[in-house]
Amino acid sequence: KRQRHDMTHVEIWAGEGPKTIGARWNNGKVQIWDHYKFVARSFHSETYHFKSIDTWLMGICK
Repeated sequence: KRQRHDMTHVEIWAGEGPKTIGARWNNGKVQIWDHYKFVARSFHSETYHFKSIDTWLMGICK
């Protein structure tokens, strides 16, 4: 199934080094991960996009 914005997975940067917060492996459990890169089981052709969420946190949706 084609995903909205062609995005299949989203993680949030944890603020230090490559650590992120996200749910992986389709188990619905959010965890802190040591690195944003991993080998996915359910998708491929990884492309990484790093974006600020500051405007979103201020209530501005662009």
